[in-house]
Amino acid sequence: MPIFEALLQHQSHQWKPWLEENLKRRELIVLDPGSGVFHARCILSRNLDEQVIDWRFLGSAEATMAPLSLIRGAKSLIDAANRDAVVLLPNYKSTPVLQEIYETLFSIIQPSRLFLPKGINPARNGWPPCDEVPVSAPIEIVLTAQRRARWIEFQEDQESHEILLHTVHFSGGRLGLGEKLSLDSANFPAETVWAEINGDTLFAITENLSNPDNFVPAMKKLGLKKIHLALSSDYEGLLIGLYRHQSEPIAMGTIERTDFRSGKFWMRTKVAPGTTIARVQLGLMRLDNLGKELGELRPWSI
Repeated sequence: MPIFEALLQHQSHQWKPWLEENLKRRELIVLDPGSGVFHARCILSRNLDEQVIDWRFLGSAEATMAPLSLIRGAKSLIDAANRDAVVLLPNYKSTPVLQEIYETLFSIIQPSRLFLPKGINPARNGWPPCDEVPVSAPIEIVLTAQRRARWIEFQEDQESHEILLHTVHFSGGRLGLGEKLSLDSANFPAETVWAEINGDTLFAITENLSNPDNFVPAMKKLGLKKIHLALSSDYEGLLIGLYRHQSEPIAMGTIERTDFRSGKFWMRTKVAPGTTIARVQLGLMRLDNLGKELGELRPWSI
């Protein structure tokens, strides 16, 4: 059975020099989606000899933005490890949510040792035995450039693919969770390009900012009292995870543009033409076409 050691990630410290000296032939399991040092951000990964050998899509650089996906992905990667490994934990912040995430991760990983950067004093209730080690501080300008370079590498050699919305299952957002409505089925405002009912809520996508009051006639006809609106432009540049089956990741990509009225969107990815895509997981991070991060959307806003 593999033996795991864990490293507490902190934004004021970097573990790469320590890993170069101590990792040796072990796997490195990266559970910090915001690192961007070992590969592009927003994923979790297993690595061997500086190569990604397995990964899971998160879609956000913040562990707390998708905690269930983080826990599922972490368990999957830990279970798949077939040799001793070092686990890089999510970036530490003193919040109740992260405390719960760490305690859950410790129960999954069962680390033999936990290393902390010297000078960091997190709450340790329920934590495994800890060793403090001196770790160098990152140079912010170098770290930013490194992350940008990873995104540029991610975008290299991508091709545009057209996807019909009705042919894939969506997760990670509101899109596709409910019953799609014809735009002729109710008195929707002219700017509406997509509408669906999810439980007692109308989810509508519009071409420009719209006042929820404009949807009152449509909601009365549909017998609904709640509404959630999103902009079609929110999807452009959005990071997405692509799956061959429900749980088998193929690649990441970004949404290039959308045509919700026609039930289509275009994405840029390295997936070979003709590859079957069963599921599209919506992320929160958005990128421009030069690898610059445009910030993250709120969870469940789209």
